Amino acid sequence: MKSDSQYEDFFRYTSGRWVWDEEQQLHDRYRRFNVPEIQRIAAASVGAKAKECVDMKKLAEGSFNKAFRLTMDNGSVVIVRMPNPNAGPTYYTTASEVATMDFVRMPNVMADS
Repeated sequence: MKSDSQYEDFFRYTSGRWVWDEEQQLHDRYRRFNVPEIQRIAAASVGAKAKECVDMKKLAEGSFNKAFRLTMDNGSVVIVRMPNPNAGPTYYTTASEVATMDFVRMPNVMADS
């Protein structure tokens, strides 16, 4: 198992630079989280088919989120999106993500018109 310092690029914003107040901008996007626990939850989310996460890569990051690709020992893939602290209060950012996923899953009622 890796130590937290080996996951440092997961926690830090690594996709760009700022011409003003860069130290504060980087601080606002720094989020430390329990990587082994995220991996465990992701493996459990695919059911009994996966026992553990064997690879985790940062896919992309924006001003407010980081996206990770987790590959399980059976080849299943889970995408995890982690909000940065500057995205807002956790309750609201999570509620917004859930509402967006619900909206995307809705049948296109306009197509039936």
